[in-house]
Amino acid sequence: MDQADISIALAARRQDARFAIDPCGSPATQPEVPDHVLQLNNLADHFRLISLSDLGPAAGIRFPSRAVNDVGYVVGTFDTEAGEAHAYLRSPDGQISIDIGTLGGAFSIGVAINDANQVVGYSQRADGSVHAFRYTPAGPDNPAPRLEDLGTLGGQTSWASGINNGGLTVGAATLASPFDDVAHPHAFLFHDTLGMMDLNNVLPPDSSWTLVQAMDIDDGNPAMTVRGFGLFAGAARGFELTLQPMNAPGADGPVPTLCPSDFTSDGFVNSQDLFEFLSRFLEQRPSADFDRSGFIDSQDFFAFIQAYLAGC
Repeated sequence: MDQADISIALAARRQDARFAIDPCGSPATQPEVPDHVLQLNNLADHFRLISLSDLGPAAGIRFPSRAVNDVGYVVGTFDTEAGEAHAYLRSPDGQISIDIGTLGGAFSIGVAINDANQVVGYSQRADGSVHAFRYTPAGPDNPAPRLEDLGTLGGQTSWASGINNGGLTVGAATLASPFDDVAHPHAFLFHDTLGMMDLNNVLPPDSSWTLVQAMDIDDGNPAMTVRGFGLFAGAARGFELTLQPMNAPGADGPVPTLCPSDFTSDGFVNSQDLFEFLSRFLEQRPSADFDRSGFIDSQDFFAFIQAYLAGC
């Protein structure tokens, strides 16, 4: 895939950042403040208070809020009377407070919300694993509320961090490995039709990037922008990934270009992509490492042909 289809912006002095991810996917960052950033030491000189609302306790003790949408609905987590932590959705006037529940385990954590009041986060399942979830409240197009398990990228753990107004969800998930390595997850995008997709698959093989966690996604008109953090040549960096939209069969609206066999990045898979791959393969260029094994060999050729014949 050509670099022109992907825009990656590095955060200023992000190389000074230190980050960690706990087993439930909560990132901790402590970047140094860039020299050009103005630090506001006296908040009252720059902002004035409009309102302060007491959200009050629910059945439990804690009632932290994590996010609020443009309509005023709040998402967060509270302690139930049974001592479990559950994600909640609360209306602006406090008259509606919904216990989102869990995926079968002992807890759920609400992280983000869109203007359709869809909530994403992560929850324990009955088997003890932790998966990303998306909650959709009842409405005209959804007679009953729906709590979805978004799955993983092959491992046992995933967590959602952001959702746009179209329902596209981003976060991080572990890959298939014997130890379910939560310290090295990959950023994902979840689409209703296409499922959970590894955002690293849109990168050229020689990009030196590993996208670790996607934190936020905008509404994309026409292109979508995903922001998060990852590793560039092994060093911690923030990223901004702009995805060129295209229509996928059966998909409702634009989805990102996630077609590795489209080597010319023109939105089509045809003979030009085959010739381009063969050229790079014969020249032993890094982007011909199609299976990302670190070697350019016959396995890359067979993997490309399989993807090429499958189309997009």
